[in-house]
Amino acid sequence: MTVPSAAVDRAAHSTILVADDNDTNRVVLRSMLTRDGHHVIEAMDGQDAVEKCEAHSPDLVLMDVMMPHMDGIEATRRIKAACGNQLIPVIFLTANTEEETLVTCLEAGGDDFLGKPFKPSILRAKIGVALRLRSLYASCALQRDALADVELQRQRDMQLAERILLNASRTDGLKASNLRCYVRPMDRLNGDLVLAGYTPAGIQQFFVGDFTGHGLPAAVGAMTVTGIFTSMTKKGFGIAVILEEMNRKLRNVMPTGMFLAACFLELDATRATLLAWNAGMPDVLVRRAESSVLRRIRSKHPPLGVLDNTEIDVALEHMEVDRKDRLYLYTDGVIEAVAVSGERYTQERLELLIAQGEPASVFDGVCLNASQHDDIALVELNCDAEPPPKHDQGQAANTSAKAPTAWRVELELEADTLRQVDPLPPLLQLIADIQGVDSCREQLYVIIRELFTNALEHGLLRLDSKMKDNAEGFAEFYALREQRLTELQIGKVRVELQNTPLGQGGCLVLRLEHDGEGFEPNTLNGSDMGRNGGYRGRGIPLVKSLCKELRYREDGREVEARYEWQWSVSNSSGAVELWQ
Repeated sequence: MTVPSAAVDRAAHSTILVADDNDTNRVVLRSMLTRDGHHVIEAMDGQDAVEKCEAHSPDLVLMDVMMPHMDGIEATRRIKAACGNQLIPVIFLTANTEEETLVTCLEAGGDDFLGKPFKPSILRAKIGVALRLRSLYASCALQRDALADVELQRQRDMQLAERILLNASRTDGLKASNLRCYVRPMDRLNGDLVLAGYTPAGIQQFFVGDFTGHGLPAAVGAMTVTGIFTSMTKKGFGIAVILEEMNRKLRNVMPTGMFLAACFLELDATRATLLAWNAGMPDVLVRRAESSVLRRIRSKHPPLGVLDNTEIDVALEHMEVDRKDRLYLYTDGVIEAVAVSGERYTQERLELLIAQGEPASVFDGVCLNASQHDDIALVELNCDAEPPPKHDQGQAANTSAKAPTAWRVELELEADTLRQVDPLPPLLQLIADIQGVDSCREQLYVIIRELFTNALEHGLLRLDSKMKDNAEGFAEFYALREQRLTELQIGKVRVELQNTPLGQGGCLVLRLEHDGEGFEPNTLNGSDMGRNGGYRGRGIPLVKSLCKELRYREDGREVEARYEWQWSVSNSSGAVELWQ
């Protein structure tokens, strides 16, 4: 019988080991296989077959069962053991076709068998199948190795992204004594995000977010949001401006279908006030001081990355807080976690733990002893905040401090600009660029913010601070502020900053004017800051404590503040150090 040439070609050019103690059988097989284009290696017994298999790595073995020194079954076991991940098919050629013998052959690692005497056509067919199996196995091994390389590179990329994200989100704000947080990713890269930082005025800002999905896309979005938060918070931008920038970047960076549920809080411990914005996150729970009653800050907005900036609503919720109030922010992974008992930490169960005033049980139970089905992030915020950590003056001086020079800056803001722009961060950055007063940045920000806010709120918007004497009036004050600022059509604020070198430092004079209705500055002074229990009257005493001189004129339409600072040169490093 003649085998089709195509079949012969497919099996040709392979190395086949023939193991048989019968010389005639080996000659017959060698003749047939050589005509088919194979290279043939002969072994006279099982031991010889094992040694030649190790020396030549054949593509296929034709194995006799009964041979001296070592039978074909034992030889096959050793050949298969020596192959490792490589496949060398073994076809048994045996005159013993009893079922028990055939089963033993297959259990020893044989891939096929053929009884003697055999038909050459059937043997050729079996050889072709065995060689195709070997080729397929080798192809799969190459693909496996390629996939292993891809997975190794993916793990390295994930490790790098994890390190970058960890370093980017590691800020002093997360070390605040009034903050406790727990974050546990479902995968290596976290889709949940917890950020905290201080504005130049020492106000704390907190951001908790939950990206759709996990892995690298969420990590890219998290790094984008982290960079925006860190940079803009340090410069003193408000929540609304930061949110708009985050939304714009996410719309540009993230793929369609990915978005960020987020909650943004701003705590001003000095004024005992809280600003909040919740978009697609679970209710923020506020446990009032000495009470089991929970107040909620509900989600009122779609997540970031869904709407265009022209459609996004950044209206903030204002509320007063007590120093003993505690706030809880969390992602839905918390209430979907499963306790040791097998029960889910539902919303009701979480609220019960918080209402009972047992924060330790909340973190220990939900975070440490729960199995998760999603990323987990849980934050507890105590409203009894401490001042922000001071910058290292030597470090600040080495990078940005400059000897005092004479300079003057004027800025005039019309009504349409006042409606849309917070001028304080860029104005403070301008001062830093000109004079490099990083060590005084917080104090300067407080002074400029308080005086500008008074001019805007009481001069142009005609708001009365007495409205903030109680909780209801406090909320009404800020609602009315937003309304009047939106409706503002005429009016302007003029800011002048002038620095004059003075001895070993300088005198920075801030003059601020507005063309609105006048107001009585004494009504804003309040009482001593340490004894003022209301939500107003703390700003002016604070500014007076920081400034060399503070004077109002023209029924509150003009104010001038004199702020003196000095500098010295370190003997060890020559670095400039600034002192107020």
